[in-house]
Amino acid sequence: MADVTTYNENTASVDPRTELDSHANMVVLGASAFNFESTNRFCNVQPFDSKLGTSHDVPIVDGALAYDCPYAMGTYILIVRNALYIKHLRNNLIPPFIMREGGVILNDVPKIHTKNPTLKDHSISFHDEPDLLMPLHLSGIFSYFCTRRPEEKELFECTKLFLTPDASDWNPHCTSFESNEKSMLDFKGEISEKSRWLRNPQIFDDTEEIPTLSSVTVEQWNEHIDSNISSAYIVDDAEIM
Repeated sequence: MADVTTYNENTASVDPRTELDSHANMVVLGASAFNFESTNRFCNVQPFDSKLGTSHDVPIVDGALAYDCPYAMGTYILIVRNALYIKHLRNNLIPPFIMREGGVILNDVPKIHTKNPTLKDHSISFHDEPDLLMPLHLSGIFSYFCTRRPEEKELFECTKLFLTPDASDWNPHCTSFESNEKSMLDFKGEISEKSRWLRNPQIFDDTEEIPTLSSVTVEQWNEHIDSNISSAYIVDDAEIM
């Protein structure tokens, strides 16, 4: 599990960041994120050891992070859906699996572990924004990228990119992930024929009709996000809890 740092006077001078956490199954947003929509859903969160206790009724939210690109000298808004909101955390946590499910190009092998390192090693990139390449950094052995809480003007004016799947629900316990992975190999342990690969994992609520992204225009999506952001400024963060 990545380094979970709480927000207090001793950490106030530390640059906020988002760490990769391969042992988590949901994104965790903290004090340096902007939550623009509450899903009105809650869950109980248990750490790696049940003896450490359980956090009850943790809200699930949709949020946004700001990334300042030092090369393009511009700011991007990274959209996160279905995230746990723990207000006192300084750093955000995100599982690499969720990022890849959302279509993010993630190369999380550090350059120091690569024989012939390139700029694309240990980095994050996006199909929708080919000119953006976000380098990953190391804090100890944890990979992270620098993010901060967006300003109101940036939420409306900056380019928005998804860090997670654009869906109203996320089920990390869905058995289709395991089934799909198994279908990739045949009984000899070799890559099976494509006709045997399972398709369309049911990672969402089976009772809900999920619209395809192609049915929504960029303008419609931006209007939807902007509307939710506007209403979020009326609601105090504490009310989300």
